[in-house]
Amino acid sequence: RTLPLCYLNSHSRCLNSNSLSRDPAYSHLVRTTGRMKWETVNGASCRSERLDPAMVDGAAAHACSAKCPQFGEPCEGADCFCDGARGIDTSTDLIAVCLPRERCELLCAADSDCHSFEVDRLLPRCYFNVGVACTAPCADDAATGCHVEAASRDLVNALPMPDCFRRATVTGTPEYESLFDGISGDYTVERSTGVFGQADVTMPQIAWRQCRWVFENADSSPRFLANSPGVSLVYTVADGFACPDGPQEVPSGIAVNEWYLASCPERGITSTRHCQGQSRCPALGRCVVTAEKLVLELDFA
Repeated sequence: RTLPLCYLNSHSRCLNSNSLSRDPAYSHLVRTTGRMKWETVNGASCRSERLDPAMVDGAAAHACSAKCPQFGEPCEGADCFCDGARGIDTSTDLIAVCLPRERCELLCAADSDCHSFEVDRLLPRCYFNVGVACTAPCADDAATGCHVEAASRDLVNALPMPDCFRRATVTGTPEYESLFDGISGDYTVERSTGVFGQADVTMPQIAWRQCRWVFENADSSPRFLANSPGVSLVYTVADGFACPDGPQEVPSGIAVNEWYLASCPERGITSTRHCQGQSRCPALGRCVVTAEKLVLELDFA
């Protein structure tokens, strides 16, 4: 927590809390798929207005003053984290929250007013910030909406992720080159529900039609399916961010869930062979009919 040192874990071995051993020198961070990115400024404090935990949904009960008072009944259980109250006066410091960083992230992410929080580098204690975001260092002592050095704290800024978009690239030499004219590009403009286009409105668009993605001309006339051979499709986003589960390619003949606007219903349609006027033929069986009925069957086939 106090040194610029980290260890990377593989697979999901430590996602289960039973696999973790508590070490006050380290914080265990787990990658999740969401619409927010956290930027950590080591040894920094935000010059901005503090957010009262009573105004943050779910945070009031975790205020150090509420569950870890200096006088009164001590908190009991694994959710106390009262070592976070060490070194502060809980009778006057009413905005400190006794939770570890990962829990503070969840609370801040769920509150639209919270743009950042500060976490103690050794103790499970944080403070939520509101007002002007502190993404840059302060230029002078009078500046606000910026951060200053604070050796015992880390400033954690919430950065909303930009919208993911669909990128198409012609990967092969198509037999009919005119079919692929204008296909390569970023489809970032949502023209209507399920229809995405490029910045130039005269260029092709990609649309969700009848449970599949198709390339269309600007006038919505169809061109070809999105997973046609010779075209690579990627669901991507700006550098430094990742779409859910990372960039997703749509190879030929394979559907990728991240491209779907909605799941398509199972139609539940089955078919069996019936001989006219006779019982249903069993699997790998035969129907015995007269020549006249056979002719009739063939006429209906």
